[in-house]
Amino acid sequence: MKTATERNKGFCQQPFCAIARKVQNSRLSFARSCILTENTQFRSSQQTQSGETLPASLTELTVNKGKYTKMKLKITLILLICFSKIYSQKIEREIGEIKITQEGYYFENYIKSKKRKVSKSEFYFDNFGIILEKVSYGRQHYNKLNVIGDIEQYSYENGKLISKKHWISSCENQNFSLYNTELIYDENNLLTKEISSNPISEPFVYKYEKNKIEIHSGNFYIQKIFDEQKRIIECNQIFEETNKIRWQYLFEYQNNCRIANFQTYYGDGKDNSKKEIIVFDNDNRKISKEVIDYGKTKYIYKYSENGIIEEIAEYESLLEKEEYKLLRLTKIKINKSPKKLTKEIIEKINSELDNV
Repeated sequence: MKTATERNKGFCQQPFCAIARKVQNSRLSFARSCILTENTQFRSSQQTQSGETLPASLTELTVNKGKYTKMKLKITLILLICFSKIYSQKIEREIGEIKITQEGYYFENYIKSKKRKVSKSEFYFDNFGIILEKVSYGRQHYNKLNVIGDIEQYSYENGKLISKKHWISSCENQNFSLYNTELIYDENNLLTKEISSNPISEPFVYKYEKNKIEIHSGNFYIQKIFDEQKRIIECNQIFEETNKIRWQYLFEYQNNCRIANFQTYYGDGKDNSKKEIIVFDNDNRKISKEVIDYGKTKYIYKYSENGIIEEIAEYESLLEKEEYKLLRLTKIKINKSPKKLTKEIIEKINSELDNV
């Protein structure tokens, strides 16, 4: 069993450290260039018309010493800037026994030859399929996928998620802001509160009744209602002050399908509705999802031999037509994992990978 130090040390081989080393080499190269330039200027200032390097007078010697001192100060300042920016990016991370990479592609005007990569994420799980970390590449206003955008880490105690760390990169530079989330449970191991250090995030308070869960935060709360088979049959967003429904999902089940009807109740003349149809296979895996509102969007799922989601294709069609065109494609690759994955582990992993 590797220690935390060894695990963190192992992360130096990951893309994040490779990026940091590249930035470091670039900045050190810049620093060396500045040093050489300053040194050349200093030597040139010492030379006389005859090519001698001895100062012509004591005054000239004093001037040259002053230039040399300024040069050293510049060099020191350059190195401090370089190293401060490099090490401001360093974040401790843990490696799980299972690593999975997810990449998203967009097809401009539905043309396959105009495919471009638009997203990339890495997931790390332990041997039981528990998510330990998620690393997303690209950041707001700078969607270069060789730059880390945010990192999420998860900590557990006795099988329960107890805290989350979320590093979010700045839009302007390569620094990160860290936000911590604490999860609190009652004596029955039910989650009761979720508190974030993010100043714009309200706490989440969980309340439980038979076949019902309420999640309160800010001016609204989410209400989830389940049937006796623990299947969700209703999901509402409700105003705290008036207890009036703001929007609502109603679910029904037919054979291997789950149908969700969505309706808003904003009361501003802009209410809308949509229908979602999810089809499952005999192993209760999602094989397709169709969303019908102003148009039609269909998602098709493909699975690898070991049962992990391998591909999610997103198609679009006009409401009055059945002519679906490929718009986005998500590809999922298992970078490393144990030889055998149980059905329970696979279900946990797929629930994290399915962000549609």
